Amino acid sequence: MMDNTKTRSAGEILAELSEGEISGWSERACYRRANRAWIRRSRLIAIHVLNALDAKGMNQKQLAEAIEVTPEYISKLVKGGENLTLEIISKLEAVLQINILEVRDF
Repeated sequence: MMDNTKTRSAGEILAELSEGEISGWSERACYRRANRAWIRRSRLIAIHVLNALDAKGMNQKQLAEAIEVTPEYISKLVKGGENLTLEIISKLEAVLQINILEVRDF
């Protein structure tokens, strides 16, 4: 087979390489692109929570118990992949004594 990658598009090359395989990468990429803003914010919150846990000498299991969620939920939260509710944000702020969400009075 002659290498003619310079004349083919990246999409054609990817299609050929993944022939017969369904990886879902395209759907995941579209999802990340469409949800970029909240995913970025979620990751920043995760870093903030991890820093607060460290400062308080708490572990994820203790935090889960304190805010009445499962340790698995906290694991997702600190990986930056969880879409948080206002209830969870309020509980995190109270237990960790941090500000996550700032609402200004107009």
